[in-house]
Amino acid sequence: MNKLNAKKILFGGSITVTTKNLLTVTSRDYIRELVDKGVKAVTFVEYVPINELTMDLAPSDKEREILKENISELRKEFDEIVLKKNIFNLYFRRI
Repeated sequence: MNKLNAKKILFGGSITVTTKNLLTVTSRDYIRELVDKGVKAVTFVEYVPINELTMDLAPSDKEREILKENISELRKEFDEIVLKKNIFNLYFRRI
C-alpha cells in the first residue's frame, strides 16, 4: 500500500469479514489506518465457508446486523472511502 500510495496509484480494498475479525475490520482505527495508507475505497464481503470445518467463521444473522450497523457508522466519518453500495451485494447463508 505504501508503494502504491507513493506512486499516486489509485487503489482500494476488499475486506473479508469473519466471526473472528468483525470488530477489528469495522473499527474506526482500522479504517483510519487504511485511509492513512492511501486506500480510496473499501468494500466488506462476508466470509463464505468452503467446507464444514470453517463454518464457524461465517457471520451469523446477529453478526450480520452488527456488521451493517458498524458499516453505517463508518460511512458517517469515512464517507469518501466506505462504499455506499457494496459491489458484492450478495449475502450468503450458512450451508
